[in-house]
Amino acid sequence: MGKFGLFVKICVHVRYARPNAVTSGRNGCFLAGSCINTLILCQKQLIFLVFCHVQRAALPLYLASQDIRRHELRSFLMASLWNSLKRLVVNTPVEPVVRKMYSVVRALFRTAKCYPLARGYLAGKSGLEIGGPSFVFESALPVYRHIQFLDNCVFAEVTHWEGARGAGETFRFDSGKRTGNNFITEGATLDGIGDGQYDVVLSSHCLEHIANPLKALKNWKRVLKAGGFLLLVLPDKHRTFDYRRPVTPLAHLVDDYARNTGETDMSHVEEFVTLWNYRKYPIARSVDEHRLRYKDNYHKRLLHHHVFDLKSAVAMVSHSGFRILSSERLRPNHLIVLAQKLD
Repeated sequence: MGKFGLFVKICVHVRYARPNAVTSGRNGCFLAGSCINTLILCQKQLIFLVFCHVQRAALPLYLASQDIRRHELRSFLMASLWNSLKRLVVNTPVEPVVRKMYSVVRALFRTAKCYPLARGYLAGKSGLEIGGPSFVFESALPVYRHIQFLDNCVFAEVTHWEGARGAGETFRFDSGKRTGNNFITEGATLDGIGDGQYDVVLSSHCLEHIANPLKALKNWKRVLKAGGFLLLVLPDKHRTFDYRRPVTPLAHLVDDYARNTGETDMSHVEEFVTLWNYRKYPIARSVDEHRLRYKDNYHKRLLHHHVFDLKSAVAMVSHSGFRILSSERLRPNHLIVLAQKLD
């Protein structure tokens, strides 16, 4: 029976199961009985079909590899069952819905490939986060649970993302850890934070909101101890509303650093609002309305000044005096770079 055959068979029985027998009253339960029998038959055939797929995939491997351990065989059988279920959905009317549900669930629970490496480097360390707390450090890169303590830096006491949070010991990043200090200072300068204070700097979806990324990375490196680590997460331009914008070249970032560009810079607003897809991301009805949203960007920090892909992110971090340990793209929209400070 084909992948869609089970559904078709039920429909055929319901549509053509002796309608005159029902209307004449001679056998009013015939239609219901026919449907039930069909469902039972289809259920048996479905189970048999899945079993055949699993057996065909798993048994030859098991016979060929007698040294497979019990837990390995169980994992393989589960993977085979999963692949068999996928074959039942492919090229059917429910495939688009199932794919959408699968992508959402997997995005929520997927762990980054570099997580074991990051966990090993960051465990028991002291850290500073720029613009936290961040959901990605609880889910895809759950390093909060491994860091000993963590302070935070944010540009204002009230922000669009976190609401109101004052200075002092107000930064809660993990329920089992002590509260960290919250510094109210610019992320690009880290004024008031001394040199060599931390083992690690964390930042998630923050650097793109800073007008001078190289200046920021220089100061993030400044507050790190010798051999300290940077765990940087940026938005992947190909998977965000920036997808129409060109990648910011390293030469542009170098020029911003040389000119000491500050947070009042508005040179990227026009590119940002004109290349926005208003049909796909309808947060504004027109370019003019969208432009007004960023008129007071200095106090709101909503603008993405710069746009990155993985190659440009790695080049920027390397240029700033870090050794790249790992880099990857992670759905739904993350670029992850793990790097170590060069002395």
